[in-house]
Amino acid sequence: MIIIGSDFIAYEPVFLSKFELKNLNSKCNFIIVSNIKEALIANANGVKFIVCDTLKLAKKLQKLANHYLFDSKIALIISSDEELQKAAKKQIDAVIYKSAIRG
Repeated sequence: MIIIGSDFIAYEPVFLSKFELKNLNSKCNFIIVSNIKEALIANANGVKFIVCDTLKLAKKLQKLANHYLFDSKIALIISSDEELQKAAKKQIDAVIYKSAIRG
């Protein structure tokens, strides 16, 4: 699992972009999505991290990513170490602590 934003792991701040055509064309590394369609399009555009803010959606996206062998990683925004453990149990690719998000 990739962990971004933990006090125990060095990290660069995350600049999260909305799912918009201009952001897909500019090859943003972190795109937040709200549904499966957006995730499929983001992956097809080479986005490094497909980000969501609920574990329910993250589980759905992770299942798709594993089945279709996405190049993108699925990332879940979290607030606590407890949420980190829940994401790990569901085998989500990455987590991003809210404190690491800029812009």
